[in-house]
Amino acid sequence: MKRFLSSMLLIMLSCVFFYSCSYANKSEPIGEYSDVLKSSQKMEVIDRTNGNVIKVIKDKKRITAFVDNLHIDKWKVSDKSDYNHNKKESFEKKYCYEYILSNKKDSSSFAVYKDKSVVRFKSIGARYDFAVPDNVASYMRNADDI
Repeated sequence: MKRFLSSMLLIMLSCVFFYSCSYANKSEPIGEYSDVLKSSQKMEVIDRTNGNVIKVIKDKKRITAFVDNLHIDKWKVSDKSDYNHNKKESFEKKYCYEYILSNKKDSSSFAVYKDKSVVRFKSIGARYDFAVPDNVASYMRNADDI
């Protein structure tokens, strides 16, 4: 009986351990974050080559259309190992446009690389690089059409 209870306890603890490990590895899809971005009240478009604000958009429909055109659910975490980063290269030289979406609580920004289909996303003090589809990168590089 003692051996049976010990083995049952071991099996139950193993199940709990493996379940918790598999649950911790599941990450929330970034695609669900698009609803948060759609609630933004203002979007600024900044030309990173000179630092000038090109546009300020406060129209809710245009902000929603912008977020929809990003197709965030298709983004993948970018592998930086193939980038040739020069430490002296500045933010303005790597990116062409930055989009800042903000509301009363916080702001998020997207900066698109000039020559790669990669977007740098910053929100709540965290920074991530995502590989995006080519059509999304070209859409973000054409700030005049937004």
